[in-house]
Amino acid sequence: MIPGVGACPLLPLRPPVKTPASDGKKWSLSRHAPVADASPIIGLAKIGRLQILDGLAHEVLIPREVWNEIVAGGGARPEVESIERRFLDSVRDPDEASVAGFRREIDAGEAAALALATANPGCLLLIDDAAGRQVAEAHQLRCIGTAGLLLRAKRAGLTDSLTRDLEALQQQEPFFFGWT
Repeated sequence: MIPGVGACPLLPLRPPVKTPASDGKKWSLSRHAPVADASPIIGLAKIGRLQILDGLAHEVLIPREVWNEIVAGGGARPEVESIERRFLDSVRDPDEASVAGFRREIDAGEAAALALATANPGCLLLIDDAAGRQVAEAHQLRCIGTAGLLLRAKRAGLTDSLTRDLEALQQQEPFFFGWT
């Protein structure tokens, strides 16, 4: 774990997992589809790296609340169209009671992401929000941030330059780096 960056432990890449959607040669984040909060999806889209998720996971689940935050909240921003194209079929509705429970501790999007992750045991939560990561750790959910995704993409040969990707990410709006 990198001090001061996040509470979730650094997770190693898992060996390739054969899935119906893959040829078995992908390095995966988990044997289960990861659940994404808004920040990693938006961050990767802004730097033109959404395809990294295709190389690391056969599917990514996005709670409807997060989807609305990304798409409705994104307005006419250029990355919204690529996100819509890539993830429209990935939207899921988490259990409302679970969302309400998490909502007492964190914002609506993060609460929905944690609720969906809780309903999918063994999945990995893609999240940068510090408060959301703390709640995830308290509920023993595995998590990784955008910078951690980029690091794993570099290790899996899915990007040429980790430095270039991180610098591009830093050029965006203020961004919390979730390394783990």
